Amino acid sequence: MKTSTKVALLLLAAFIAMLLLSLGVYIYKSVYPGANGNDNSNSAGKRRALPNPAAGKSVEEIASEFNESFVLYLLAQLGAAQLHNPPLSSETPKIEIHVGDDVYSAEIIDGRIIVRRGSIANEDIRVFTTKKEAAKMLLNKSYVRTSFEQGKSSIELVASRTKLVSKGYLSLYSKFG
Repeated sequence: MKTSTKVALLLLAAFIAMLLLSLGVYIYKSVYPGANGNDNSNSAGKRRALPNPAAGKSVEEIASEFNESFVLYLLAQLGAAQLHNPPLSSETPKIEIHVGDDVYSAEIIDGRIIVRRGSIANEDIRVFTTKKEAAKMLLNKSYVRTSFEQGKSSIELVASRTKLVSKGYLSLYSKFG
């Protein structure tokens, strides 16, 4: 084999190795977003803090006024902004939230939680609760776990576990109990 052919093969092998290493690092950081050494548990440092729309209100007032702003605040407090697309995919995290008879949908795009009234296609999970339970969660963040543990609220996994893990739901799911 000629020397120039050996050099070309060696350069090609080095290029492929670098490409695979880069891909591995990208996938690792996509699946484990906190792996870069930064504390990504609170995105509020990069974004303005959301005021709690339930502040100063009773459970009954919150239940009667319940709308998208309450859903947004609750999802933000639970860390939903940390959800992300799976590696090498444009498929965004999607959550459908049933609060009593009302249905809301949330989509996380580049760390931004977008909440709308109505259902969403291809949701990853569905959350079910009542307006009073949601109001209690808004007034006391630690009540979220209690509501799910006592069966007053529930989660239905729609997407496969692999897909949920690749989108970062594991850290969010641990907050539900």
